[in-house]
Amino acid sequence: MIIQGVNYELKWTIRGRFVFEQIAGRPFDPSKIMDEYVLLYSLLLANNPDTFILPFEEFIDECDKDKKIFVEFRKWFLDVVKQEAMLLSGSENAEKKKTTKK
Repeated sequence: MIIQGVNYELKWTIRGRFVFEQIAGRPFDPSKIMDEYVLLYSLLLANNPDTFILPFEEFIDECDKDKKIFVEFRKWFLDVVKQEAMLLSGSENAEKKKTTKK
């Protein structure tokens, strides 16, 4: 993800979710737009600890200036959610097969 001409790594990590909860003081709620922005900020902080140094207000200003930042994040995040759903359904199906074979 490119912000202010710098390419940052964007990964779905436990550390990123921890950072979100530290900032927000609660778990992520996908129905809140602010949570999506805070999640993006948290993931950038977690995955780029030495290079992502924007304060939150400046980050939001950048998102206002460059709408592609959030659009790119939303597309990426929807893909992550789909992949996790497939992984979970695959492991649930495998677990069901194990229990029915007994």
